[in-house]
Amino acid sequence: MESEALLRTFSVPTKTSKINFVLPRSWRLAQWLGSGAYANVAAFRTDMGKEYAVKKVERVFDHPILALRTLREVRLLAHLQHPNLLHLHQLILNGSDFKDAYLCLERMEGDLHVLIHESKNYLSDHQVQCVLYQMLRGLLCLRCAHVIHRDLKPRNVLVRAGGQVKIGDLGMARGIDSEEDGHDAMMLTEYVVTRHYRAPEVVLTASRYTYAVDMWSAGCILGEMLTRRCIFEGKDSLDQVRKILGTLGFQKPEDFDWIPDCSPAKKFVQMCNKSAQAGNEGIREIVSSSGTQPSNALAVDLMVEMLRLDPSRRLAVDEALEHGYLSAFNAAEDQDVADARAVSQMDWSFDKALCFDRTGQPKSFEVNAFRLAFHEAKGQLRGNVQTSPA
Repeated sequence: MESEALLRTFSVPTKTSKINFVLPRSWRLAQWLGSGAYANVAAFRTDMGKEYAVKKVERVFDHPILALRTLREVRLLAHLQHPNLLHLHQLILNGSDFKDAYLCLERMEGDLHVLIHESKNYLSDHQVQCVLYQMLRGLLCLRCAHVIHRDLKPRNVLVRAGGQVKIGDLGMARGIDSEEDGHDAMMLTEYVVTRHYRAPEVVLTASRYTYAVDMWSAGCILGEMLTRRCIFEGKDSLDQVRKILGTLGFQKPEDFDWIPDCSPAKKFVQMCNKSAQAGNEGIREIVSSSGTQPSNALAVDLMVEMLRLDPSRRLAVDEALEHGYLSAFNAAEDQDVADARAVSQMDWSFDKALCFDRTGQPKSFEVNAFRLAFHEAKGQLRGNVQTSPA
């Protein structure tokens, strides 16, 4: 834990108020960056000249969801070190009975949402390829660690002026084999903002998800880069499904086999499917009517393959990296692709110990147990400092 004598309170002015950050006294405030549903972020410069985006998660133990999200993100970022995943440099906890957590992340200039929507021009074909390829490398790293991001969207794809791309915000991420608990259900229920990038299986079923959910989100992001608009913009969950089926076109009966026969969702999609037009020209029409110059036909083909309704037919990340649209990058010879494949499986035992007892029953939320888990995560992160990427 940090010595209080080495810390000081920085009063950071925001647009509406001031927020206190308790950080090393030798650091200097660089810039207020913004706030989200769970955290406030400001840029600080260390005495060594490094600049961090410091995410303050205030009163982290006030809600189990907040504590779980934050702890999972710290543990994942400590384990997953890859050029296309955001790097966590430090975790600052003020005292043994700390209430706030400070995640000191590498500073990025912006995010993909800004790059797409706040520029006067459409992204060039080369820019789209570069962003997508790096995003897929990050997803490959997650896949090889047996992790699903579950909240991939343009705001969570961070960019630098030089073209580097990193996936961030892993608070919703889970292991492919992880036991779900009540907190996870609440997370997905509360996080309605990301509906437009959710795979149909997330909207329609409560079953365990596969890596295909992230590929769907990546396909939606590809479409947004090509058209400068969200391609499935439903008003609610049911309207989201209508928009998806209306765009993808008529589906064969076997394309719904992944939905349980007894599920009301099955009847709903079958009803929507009756009014859908034949073929899958909807995606091509969206791209061609966007007002941009004619898109690379290979880009549209890749998008179609990433947005298959049936998760089992959706393109996997390995296949996407080898697609003709990205052939110029030669994934087979890319060291960053090889490094992603070499990542070891994420160990979720810390999560299971906090959420379940020895009989497998859900545990009640214990603040002291979570505090200890945060300190252990800080120790793991410190042990990785010497091997972290620049």
